[in-house]
Amino acid sequence: MGGMMKGRTKRPERSKIIGAMIQHVTYNEYLPHILGNQQMIDFELKPRASGYFTGYDQATKPQIRNGFSAAAFRFGHSMVRQRLAYNGPSHSNQSPLLRNEFLRPNKLGGLEHHSTVEALALKNIYSSPWDIDLFTGGVSETPIPGGKVGPTFACMIGLQFRALKFGDRFFYESNTDVKFTPAQLTEIKKATMARIICENTNINSIPSDVFRKTSVSNSEKSCSSLPEVNLQKWQNCVNGGWSSYVTINRCTKRRRCNRPAPNGCGKRCLGSPIKFTCGSILKKNQEI
Repeated sequence: MGGMMKGRTKRPERSKIIGAMIQHVTYNEYLPHILGNQQMIDFELKPRASGYFTGYDQATKPQIRNGFSAAAFRFGHSMVRQRLAYNGPSHSNQSPLLRNEFLRPNKLGGLEHHSTVEALALKNIYSSPWDIDLFTGGVSETPIPGGKVGPTFACMIGLQFRALKFGDRFFYESNTDVKFTPAQLTEIKKATMARIICENTNINSIPSDVFRKTSVSNSEKSCSSLPEVNLQKWQNCVNGGWSSYVTINRCTKRRRCNRPAPNGCGKRCLGSPIKFTCGSILKKNQEI
């Protein structure tokens, strides 16, 4: 797809397409796993099945909030695997504990949505709940149903991505003066992280949902079977036009659809390229 995009679209439009695909993957595939279905509904984050999003609000500020960048969206740091897998000397597989190779983190408690063990750990460390660091408390909360974060971070992340959706005039689904055409938006919504990985690697198969482990319900599929964004929808469509007639023989003239020739999304010339003239000549002779 990279080659198609380079040849058929200009640089600003390519950036717009890539940004839209990233947004769609984020809102359609990634966020549901982080926030859970209910939070996606409550914050109106789910992409539309078809058509435009009409909730753009000039009063909504899409800036990144400090709490989001400094704490809430750093939750991923707590999801690093316990073991670090890599190839050691002589290509031997190694998987040492990460804490022995890098950091030695302490498990700490947090706010109110915690297990008894975490709450006791908190009590032993902090004299008051108000002393608890936002990140420490947030990553220690019990995850909400269907999500990967607790209620506090789910709220902060949901509010942030809602602001990015409602307050951005360039949001890919928005029905603003810089919107995609309906056909282009339909193509953008075919984008998946799985297909993007396929397009940029040499693999032949991949789970359709790359944000989940491979399983019976998320089995690997061939890359060629995954939906592909059709970039022809971004071509400047050129409709065909007829050339002048050229005499082929006494009774026949021909014209070609090359003034201009239609491109992939342009309309072909209407009518026949052949014109027969003998009938009109015979009619004139009869009148004489």
